[in-house]
Amino acid sequence: MKRKNEVICTGVPSFSLGEKEYSDFILNIENAVLASLKARGLLTEKQRRLCTEEVEKRRLLNTQTA
Repeated sequence: MKRKNEVICTGVPSFSLGEKEYSDFILNIENAVLASLKARGLLTEKQRRLCTEEVEKRRLLNTQTA
């Protein structure tokens, strides 16, 4: 019986991401993690902001080199 949020790996990719989509996906994951840490009180607002700025710098660097 499948439990809630259980993932079954079939070994076949369900979709593929291009380089831009993959970069955006990772950026969204990083921002979600930062927001979660902030919500749990594990990051201050200043720490979250500094981390978000670093993520944004990386994104801009990646778009310039692509």
